[in-house]
Amino acid sequence: MRSRSKLRPLESIKNIFLFLGFFTVVGCSNVLREVGNRSSDEFLIFQTKQYLSEQNWDLAASTIAPVKITQPTNEEVFYLSASAYAGRAGLRVLDLLTTIASDGGTKSLFTIFAEHYPGADEDTIADIESATAVIEAFSATAAGRSSEMNLFAVFVFYSRIGAALATYAFNSEGVVRENFTACHTVDDFEGVMTGLPDDMVDNISTSIPRVVDALSGVTVEGGAIDAIRDVSLPDSLTTTPLPCSSDPTNVNCLLTRNLVNLGPLSGGIGLGTGGQFAGGGICLVLTP
Repeated sequence: MRSRSKLRPLESIKNIFLFLGFFTVVGCSNVLREVGNRSSDEFLIFQTKQYLSEQNWDLAASTIAPVKITQPTNEEVFYLSASAYAGRAGLRVLDLLTTIASDGGTKSLFTIFAEHYPGADEDTIADIESATAVIEAFSATAAGRSSEMNLFAVFVFYSRIGAALATYAFNSEGVVRENFTACHTVDDFEGVMTGLPDDMVDNISTSIPRVVDALSGVTVEGGAIDAIRDVSLPDSLTTTPLPCSSDPTNVNCLLTRNLVNLGPLSGGIGLGTGGQFAGGGICLVLTP
């Protein structure tokens, strides 16, 4: 059984993330006095927390890396590692909680997460992928993670979607490109960035079952978390879908592209706004 010894119950969503963030490092002088061996796991964990509090993501990631090998069942260690990669990508959970609570009624969840990553690029996507890999290296499913870790995982998994959309659907000002439609791939019009490449559609479609699974392991309720739970996701995408990279015309691939286009006025969680759909609208009318 995996150890969760250093994660404790907390009373509110905000406190959960203040705790999980480890943004305040206390007892620094005591730790430095008591930890004689600066290569010990205890010191490396302390040092990683300090680097995270300073937003020194590179050093945080490299410092905690060896501890994952020596303590493969310590959830805190894997959280710290995932936080370093997600932090470098730009994930700020408390900011997202505030935005979802305030703008969730007027903006779709995909839009909120995409807007959270202004100027995103391939490096952003790679860092979120690294954070995802660390979480799933600790446990591939929600059943093996604490409620707190699953709550963090929900934001990382949705960030896989947000980072992909911010990179390919949004311009440098953080606005959806005028010529964007998820019906197109990135190379459709002479190399002009007009749509989503198949591997990014895969990122989005494979994030959805991850989110559903992680939410099943979250016990906290209220506010933004309830808003996330209330999002309606296509049943066919809540299990591992067929990859677009191997079959771009399969139903799940097209459904994912439609989901990106579908805006809140049509009951969707994608990028459509006043016109209900982004760009070219529905990629294909699917039959039952």
